[in-house]
Amino acid sequence: MSSEKVSATPFAEFLTSSPPAGGVYVTNLSFEQSGFSYRFLSTPALTLHCSACGGARIFRYHASQYATNNPIIGTVQDNYFLKYRCSNCVKEIKHYAIAAGLLKDQQEVGIAYKYGELPPFGPYLNPKLINMLGESADEFRKGYQCETLGYGVAAFTYYRRVVVAQKNKIFCEILKVAERTNETDAIKETLRSAIAQSQFAKSLKLAKGANLGTFICGRAQSSYRAAYRPQ
Repeated sequence: MSSEKVSATPFAEFLTSSPPAGGVYVTNLSFEQSGFSYRFLSTPALTLHCSACGGARIFRYHASQYATNNPIIGTVQDNYFLKYRCSNCVKEIKHYAIAAGLLKDQQEVGIAYKYGELPPFGPYLNPKLINMLGESADEFRKGYQCETLGYGVAAFTYYRRVVVAQKNKIFCEILKVAERTNETDAIKETLRSAIAQSQFAKSLKLAKGANLGTFICGRAQSSYRAAYRPQ
């Protein structure tokens, strides 16, 4: 394998985009430095979301105060704990725990394994969405985390809990609109029954019977016509 060409992921991409999983072939894994017979682990600059800055920023490797060089890397896999810091605010920190080793006869290509990272792996979630979800925010985060890791069944389970928890909140808001727009008593009574129903499937069945889709679309069209009525 060492003499063959392998399909490898750039080390920076591995750090930012690969979830904690099995071994991955990576390139640009090491570099040489004048005066040394061994190679050092690469620590490329990374583009990550910084919550302190409120957007994507450049993060750079932040070595220990006792380290004068990057960690040494060889053909035997070793464990590495990398600390990155936002170059803009110098406050936000990202930690990576990985194992890596070079392939024999390939100075920059090796195998890397990601144990984990902190903050946890996954795309950035807008705080407005988290605030909107309220008490269901933690369940949503877990579902999103499972989705990014490829755990579809677990993600579905968490997302279902979120939908169930938000069901009454959604129906209550629809009921408010129905009361303000003087909708029929049948629609309002059906919504109240759906809110009172503890079983999720039966609650949705009641709401479906009220033909809420037609009601919501009708309200949306009326609002659009009112907003864009020619003066």
